[in-house]
Amino acid sequence: MYRIAIPTYKRSSCVHTLNYLKKENVPIDLITLFVADKEEYDLYFAKCPEYKIVIGMLGIANQRNFITEYFHEGEYVISIDDDIRDIISLSSLSFMEWVLDCISYMKTNNVELLGVNPTTNLHWAKARKGDYFKMGRYLCVGVFHIYVVRKQFKLTTNYIEDYERSMMYLKKDRAVARYNGVCIQTTYWTKGGCSASGRTKEAYCENVKKLVDLYPDELHITMKKVLALSKTELMPNIRIRTKKLYSALPNVEL
Repeated sequence: MYRIAIPTYKRSSCVHTLNYLKKENVPIDLITLFVADKEEYDLYFAKCPEYKIVIGMLGIANQRNFITEYFHEGEYVISIDDDIRDIISLSSLSFMEWVLDCISYMKTNNVELLGVNPTTNLHWAKARKGDYFKMGRYLCVGVFHIYVVRKQFKLTTNYIEDYERSMMYLKKDRAVARYNGVCIQTTYWTKGGCSASGRTKEAYCENVKKLVDLYPDELHITMKKVLALSKTELMPNIRIRTKKLYSALPNVEL
């Protein structure tokens, strides 16, 4: 059995993900919304009283830690952001079908974190050939990932906490899984969510530096534009070293 967790903040007027899950006939009793405080609870309850709503904590890293504590050790949790408009299955499987395939793959390959390809470009996703499942040193994006609850893992960085979670499970299992059989339809860095809870370019850069300092061998930085933070400046962009780059470092054993 698995549970679906949706952390959400200041989007009570429209949780796109619930519309998608309803379309996919996902049982309501599998879904839990995690909100920041009593005021948010009241707003969400007024809009979707049929769903289980739990008051967690403000801040995405705090909320994700709360979610991990909320569920049972060893339980499979499907974490989905609140602004997913659609998840298009390239093999025409239903949500329940491909999610169970993902969990089965995780069990077979002894990995406890799985992500999906971060692209929102359906044409690019359809152009990929071969097996939908991959194993390696991947980022499991926060927008959608499946993980086994391990309560010893505590996130300490905001806005890039998906990189931190990926590193924790990479250190534990030496690899994470990626499922390329779906294309997520969402818009990153939109209003509400992290944008409404203190994500500034200064806070973002501070957390990037903090995480790279924690994992100096496994991570490196490139620069790119993040228009939601600055229309002119290049922002630091975390990259996970590939197996080839990582193994080339001194005193590293894979």
